[in-house]
Amino acid sequence: MTMKLIDILNEGMWIKKEIKSLTGVKIPFEYGTVMFDHMTYETDEEVVMIINITLNKFEPDMFNKAYLAFSQKIQSLYSEQHDMSNIKLNCKEVWLQISDLSINLSNYLSVSTKNTLRYDKPSVEKILKGDYHVEVNMDLLPNITDDTYDIVEKRKEHGRMIFEFLQDGTLSNGVSYKLNPPTYITQGLNYVEKDGRHIDYRDIIILMETSPDKDYPLTNDEKKEITKMFMTYDVDIHIR
Repeated sequence: MTMKLIDILNEGMWIKKEIKSLTGVKIPFEYGTVMFDHMTYETDEEVVMIINITLNKFEPDMFNKAYLAFSQKIQSLYSEQHDMSNIKLNCKEVWLQISDLSINLSNYLSVSTKNTLRYDKPSVEKILKGDYHVEVNMDLLPNITDDTYDIVEKRKEHGRMIFEFLQDGTLSNGVSYKLNPPTYITQGLNYVEKDGRHIDYRDIIILMETSPDKDYPLTNDEKKEITKMFMTYDVDIHIR
């Protein structure tokens, strides 16, 4: 094995180890944050960093700015040790986060934009040079208004009422159960109206997380039965 090949392998092992330590780190940019999720390997020399983008507003250059911010961070950390042309980016998920409203934007993006994010793997070098751009059809993006937040509050209130109704009871096998007070996670469905932009009551789900009271332990099958009871009332719940 030549010294050059040894150097390449050592460099590859080093960068993979270093990049992996960034898992979960969020990089802020003008319109939100970019988070490193995990990485895959193209070759022994090339790594692909899988990222998730969370937006707090919509702008035509939002993806360009996200890729650039993340690339600048990678450059500041590793440019002296690694060739930036061998580190590539690929976007896994895109979310809109405003207050506690979180919407997966996958179905609101054009096919062209989704394919670009899903399949393109631009290098950090290319992004830093300004040679990479993602086109966005702004007319397809969801229309967030004050009414949207009213819908969220109505969904939360519905969830609270159903939880109070089903917080304790008896299952089909005769086992009594009692659930601890829940926490709430607001999410948007991957759902698109015919006009592509309108969000209504059915588009918003309130996911509640809870756990059994310590005096009322539950099996997985019993948890599933309770979950189905909540779903009957159009409420999503996760029992830890």
